[in-house]
Amino acid sequence: MLLIPEQILELRKKQKNLQQKINGFDEYRDSFDNTEVECLHAKVMSDYIVDLDYNERKQELADINSALKNGIYLKSRTLNKINIGTRFEFQFLGEEEVCNYILVDKAIGVGSMQGFISRDSNVGKKLLNKESGEVIPDVGTIIDIKRGDNDYVHYIREKEETLRICCCEKEKLKSLRREKKTSKKAYQELEERNMITESQKALLELEKERLLLFSEDDSTIRKKEIDKILKTSQIATPPENDSIGIGSKVVLDLWTETGRKIKTVEIINKAVSDELDGEYVERISALGSAIFGCQKGEKFMYRLDNRRNRYIRGIVQEVHNNEITRNDVLTYRKSR
Repeated sequence: MLLIPEQILELRKKQKNLQQKINGFDEYRDSFDNTEVECLHAKVMSDYIVDLDYNERKQELADINSALKNGIYLKSRTLNKINIGTRFEFQFLGEEEVCNYILVDKAIGVGSMQGFISRDSNVGKKLLNKESGEVIPDVGTIIDIKRGDNDYVHYIREKEETLRICCCEKEKLKSLRREKKTSKKAYQELEERNMITESQKALLELEKERLLLFSEDDSTIRKKEIDKILKTSQIATPPENDSIGIGSKVVLDLWTETGRKIKTVEIINKAVSDELDGEYVERISALGSAIFGCQKGEKFMYRLDNRRNRYIRGIVQEVHNNEITRNDVLTYRKSR
């Protein structure tokens, strides 16, 4: 099965949500004292509907884990004809609205409501290998194939809020490299900038485990790259105070051209994997550079577009530098 980056991000979001709900259910059951509330505990344990929902969630999580482990991760998309990973605009017969879609191999974790069409679906079969402007009988018209970056490598770099590198960070890195041989402080800071977070390490280990299933030359090269990163990189420890550092989980309140947006992110030094989680922000990016070192309540601003001088303003709502705790024991019941 082929997986595209957008689908991988959706699957990872569902993976996290399902794991949180399962943990909440487990804690809810474990919170009962068998000696004092035996009858209540027995009632909950015998609740067929709750147990059935719990088992369904566990099965769905197992299916997602299997898809992420065994799928082939697509790194490029076709731009002249519709194929797996191609973005396109489509107008259904009799409809005025033009919809944006992406063709995927299998509809695992995604659906048409999220803007995805499966190759195995009736519509998907008719769209495969069709070009911009073609009319699909009894279905609709392909308005346009969306053309953009045709390479998915370092997918995080395509995100608007994480422009690859800002000017001040670029100059800072040059300065540190020049001073590396003569300044111990510069050497230490460069070492810190090569650190990875715990979640980055986990993703790299998952990627390595998945690549062991394949024997292609490019997989072998990537496995060596991962081994080198894991061997030479230290794990970053978030700051002991409440300031934003590498590994910090941060809640941001952003004011964009389209309105207000609440965003939860993790700060990393730089991208080290092609299979990144959508919640990362690189320190070397415009946004990462603007919020690095900030504390809760501080305002910030960063340039979104160098050519048109577009800026985004925001405020740091929360900073979490410790491990995020599991959901409280009643979360599962509240979510029902």
